[in-house]
Amino acid sequence: MSSPMATANRNTQSVALVAPDGPLEVLDVEPGLIHSLPEELLIAILDVLHLSETDAEPDSPKIRLLVPTIACQVSSSWRQLALNHPLWWSYIYIAPPWKLDAIQAHLNRSGECPLDIRIFVHPNYYHYKDEIGPPSLEGYLHLGLILFPHLSRCRSLTFHGIFKGVNYLLAYLITPLISLDMPYLEELTIDCDFEREHGDIPKPLFQSVPRLFDIRLGGLSAATFRPPFSNIRSLHLSRTTDKHRLTFSHLKDILVSCEYLTTLAIYNDILIDWNGVDLE
Repeated sequence: MSSPMATANRNTQSVALVAPDGPLEVLDVEPGLIHSLPEELLIAILDVLHLSETDAEPDSPKIRLLVPTIACQVSSSWRQLALNHPLWWSYIYIAPPWKLDAIQAHLNRSGECPLDIRIFVHPNYYHYKDEIGPPSLEGYLHLGLILFPHLSRCRSLTFHGIFKGVNYLLAYLITPLISLDMPYLEELTIDCDFEREHGDIPKPLFQSVPRLFDIRLGGLSAATFRPPFSNIRSLHLSRTTDKHRLTFSHLKDILVSCEYLTTLAIYNDILIDWNGVDLE
């Protein structure tokens, strides 16, 4: 006697159902209509999702991050479709605990496409319960070995989070940018809270970055890092703590460097109170 699989025609699929208190049951069902979509239309649908900016939470991965991984799990044809579209792998979200295999897969499968990289480290640090604590940062050296060779491909680059007691990690992630040529970089965000020594000189970033037009600096980043401002069109400055603010002279130095600035946004009372006289 033939099995349900043997008698199923090519227009049906066999689905196994297992009830908690019953035997295995095999049903022949009609495949979903999405399987009959032309490949060009399916690609267009997934392209729309990949470009989506909708977040479940402000610090969560975007929907576009899930497009290629989910497509690879649907069927062999969908997997091949995803692997043949490196653009879908070019958005990379990195947060502890580091998923090194997934990061390496995205970097490899993105081919030569410009990258959108988001690095989040403990953005919700103060919300963790004492007995749980934030996720482990173990293995960050291996993260650098995987990530650093590809940084020059970035179209956008974000560092965000609270580096409380782990200043070494921020320094480790930022240091490669000091002498790096970034031919594709258009958007840079450094929104980090960390410990900074009084009198520290702002660190210049990048050897060259001809396309950079949007910079967002938050926390202590505006006083600590000095990316090239000469070509930017949009500048956003904010703070995350009450202890560190910009002086008016520091803000003046930044603005004087912005020759083509068209958009300036300042948030959260970032400036030190002005006494009425600026001697610098």
